[in-house]
Amino acid sequence: MDITLSVQENVPKLFFGQKCLEGLVSEDGYGYSGCRYVFEPMDDEFDFSEVQFLQGSAIPDDVCINASYSHSLYPHIFCMEVGRKENKTFCKISTDYINSNWDERVNLKHFLKGFEKEVRRHDKYDVEMVLDESGEGGFLIISFFLPQDLVLKDSIDEACKFLSSCHNIVLLGFNDEDAFISQFRFPKEYKSSFLQYLTYFGQFLEDLGISGDLSISDKADVTYLMFYPENKEMALGNITTALSAYLSIPDKDNVNLISCRDDLESQVRYQQLSSVVNHLKSQLELSRAVISLKEKEISLLEDRELKLKSNRLRGDIKNYWEPFDGVKITSYKGKCFEIDIPKIVNNIFGKLEKK
Repeated sequence: MDITLSVQENVPKLFFGQKCLEGLVSEDGYGYSGCRYVFEPMDDEFDFSEVQFLQGSAIPDDVCINASYSHSLYPHIFCMEVGRKENKTFCKISTDYINSNWDERVNLKHFLKGFEKEVRRHDKYDVEMVLDESGEGGFLIISFFLPQDLVLKDSIDEACKFLSSCHNIVLLGFNDEDAFISQFRFPKEYKSSFLQYLTYFGQFLEDLGISGDLSISDKADVTYLMFYPENKEMALGNITTALSAYLSIPDKDNVNLISCRDDLESQVRYQQLSSVVNHLKSQLELSRAVISLKEKEISLLEDRELKLKSNRLRGDIKNYWEPFDGVKITSYKGKCFEIDIPKIVNNIFGKLEKK
């Protein structure tokens, strides 16, 4: 099957088989590898499978085809671009990743950083990674030239296999020993409010000077909180005590145990934290909500009702609270806040003793 290009009255048309695609003229070729004639057909107009057995040299010169594309070897692929310029055939494969569709336990943002690094490491393709500013995902594009004497499918299949291999290598390389993992069982009537509150924990850690990636997932009525610190030498005990403090802030007995530094950034961060806490309180009946949140905190410390259900998690949740036993705990001085951890811990254990 041949592909032919016809341009009439500055309207390019691409003919192959019984089909005809109408395109547009790109004067500068920006975004299309410099090609002048660009075709972006709808899904019902064109499928790359219709031309996958053509050789690279079959694409007319100065033509670019950009369309939706999927491949069984790597389900994250959503778009492909194939074109020819100056007798060189090129291909771009785009992959996307969205938090709402991400089923792996590993934090998506953390994965994408490792994935980009692994793809670049092989120096096999040109790579572009774009992360969503909202933190909800991102997409990665690989670009490469296609051999003129091989059919398109061979090179595309090879690229898809490569992406799948890199994806699996990165997932296998993540070590839960480097992550802080915790879990909660929230009552249904408070779950939405508590999830919103936990989401701010990543910013709370950053304000303390602990940078990293936070993810929260919900499976089988269990809410998992995972945090990968950028500094792998960061003691998980620091994160654990920070979580204890964070869960305790809505309690009126602990709200004054966090002091703010004098600089403007710290003042702003403190106001943001206060806003988050007040928002939680406004959503819940205070007399029941604070007790419910503290019950989750106490359950964490006692390990009475929470058992880790995945063998990928390290031990049980009580392991994260071992620093409280037999270790001297001092005030935590972070970037923006100073937390009187000993008093908060005493408040927690005082309530445990009363139970």
